[in-house]
Amino acid sequence: MKDLWTTLPAEHPLSRRIKHALVADVAGAIAWQAAASLAWTAGYDIEPPPTTFGDRLVELRKSDGRAAGRMMSERSAELAAERGAARLFAGRRAWAKGPPQREIDAKRVAQREAAELDAAVEKRAAQLVAEQSTKSQETARARARKELT
Repeated sequence: MKDLWTTLPAEHPLSRRIKHALVADVAGAIAWQAAASLAWTAGYDIEPPPTTFGDRLVELRKSDGRAAGRMMSERSAELAAERGAARLFAGRRAWAKGPPQREIDAKRVAQREAAELDAAVEKRAAQLVAEQSTKSQETARARARKELT
């Protein structure tokens, strides 16, 4: 499961940028999308988007259909932003269930170190074979000299 961005220390630059994006003077869902983009790019998850206008619309539909219609026409951009944010969040759930970024990074480092070790072992083995070949050749020359002299 991915870590929430709130697990970052308060003084971390990414934490400050996400907090700033969430309190920006724009519609909640639009600010949430900016904050989500920052968090997801860094490998962190974020809380679900706000549905302030959507919740209000549901309440109005139950009590006053005309007011709900007015709200839909007056707040259509905010409602669309909330629906878009909800779809974006739903689309990221499979990704969020994956391992945290720190685990992915640790696995990459371990793989790179293993590859470097394998390369070093192969290089040293080639050196040892070359040394052994040289010794065998010298032994063969000495034996040939003895036989011929």
